[in-house]
Amino acid sequence: VTTLSANEDDPKSEEQKFILVEDTHNSEAQKGLKTFRGNLKSEKDIEEWIRSHSEETFTGWIVERVMKEENCKRMVARKIYVCHFNKKNKKDDSKRSTRCQAKIDIKIKKLNKDTQKNDPFLKSHDPPLQAVIVMHTQHNHYQLSFDAMSFLRATKETTEIFRQYFEDGHGPAASSRLHELKLEMEDDGFVKIGNSAINPKMTTLEKQR
Repeated sequence: VTTLSANEDDPKSEEQKFILVEDTHNSEAQKGLKTFRGNLKSEKDIEEWIRSHSEETFTGWIVERVMKEENCKRMVARKIYVCHFNKKNKKDDSKRSTRCQAKIDIKIKKLNKDTQKNDPFLKSHDPPLQAVIVMHTQHNHYQLSFDAMSFLRATKETTEIFRQYFEDGHGPAASSRLHELKLEMEDDGFVKIGNSAINPKMTTLEKQR
């Protein structure tokens, strides 16, 4: 078992709400596949973790498949995400599609005598690590390119900043100019201005307004 640091291959929430460890027995580094166990307990936890992971790794993910508890005998929930540059829901000539095959498969195991019996991550960990997170992290595009970052969704923090701009009486255009001026004063401001997670596009701001 390997503990994690915060990058895409070693995902971990900065606030330490979620505990993740690598299941080295089920990871295959040569194939770009890593398996982690975590203390996520619900579908809400899955959504919160994927949002945090996206922000920390400058990646974007869309839901490919959802399985609810009523359809699973041994799981609370399961969600499969694909990279936002996957062809899913896009036209063949879309700029948002590189046909990227990166994927994250997250399932939450039920916690009972049957599931604990042969699973050391449930039996021997406190808290039990109910989540199984399988990551195929081989993207076919450079994640930190301006093109890739221009398609990222605004983070919760960014959305809150612009909400305050709007409450102060600024419209979308004025808010965008003010925000970019502030970013330009930062050491890495040039990079941040090109990152839509930090500096949203006008269409995003108009929808938020």
